[in-house]
Amino acid sequence: MAMLTTAAAYGVRLMLHRGGARSTLAVRIHLAVTIAIVMALFVWSYWLARFELALSPDGFVFGATFTDDNIRSPVQIVKMIAAVAVILGVLSWPFHERLRFAVTPIVMLILVSIVGGAILPAAIQRFTVEPNELERETPYIERNIAATRAAFALNEIEEREFTADDVVDADDLMQNPEALLNVRLWDHRPLNTRSTRFRRSVRFTSTPTSMLIATTSAAKSIRSSWPPANSRRPICNRRSRAGSTDACSSRMASAS
Repeated sequence: MAMLTTAAAYGVRLMLHRGGARSTLAVRIHLAVTIAIVMALFVWSYWLARFELALSPDGFVFGATFTDDNIRSPVQIVKMIAAVAVILGVLSWPFHERLRFAVTPIVMLILVSIVGGAILPAAIQRFTVEPNELERETPYIERNIAATRAAFALNEIEEREFTADDVVDADDLMQNPEALLNVRLWDHRPLNTRSTRFRRSVRFTSTPTSMLIATTSAAKSIRSSWPPANSRRPICNRRSRAGSTDACSSRMASAS
């Protein structure tokens, strides 16, 4: 922000003099020092970016991986060197007024940021790491597991052998009532087991053919036992034809 404000102020001064104003040594030193301070902040950010790789979530595991350790971290050092070259070139510019000594390091820094920050890591990840990812990432996976065990104090757990019996009786449940507190009321596993046993013990008719046979047999048994033995009056169909009315009347008369 300070550099932009300074450049704007000197630009307005140049416009007021219609391009005829010449920069003095003090003005050049002021610009050079401002740019150098800004580039020093970039150097410090590049140095801190190396430690941020330890918290990177983009790799196979959380933290620094093969590409971070072998590509991105060295690239940050190269960017630091390029930024220091920019500072030296800018600080020397007020005395010799040759812009190429200041512009060349800036162009190098931009190229390193583009190639080393985006293109090279993506190419290494695609053509070197992914074809043999397990072998490349194994040391970093082991470090991640070791750090996780240390963070949760899993290394301090003492392992003991415990002999358990798979058979549980009523006495065990009475002595350990808290074991049943976590059992769900509608647990699907015992319900499925009970339903399966019930289906096995009770036979159901499953095919239409067997249902038809069972229905026919039941109808025959009902027809053979009808009418009851204590019934004295036979049943006649009132909707029978006229020709069969006499026969029904004679049967009723004989029955009475």
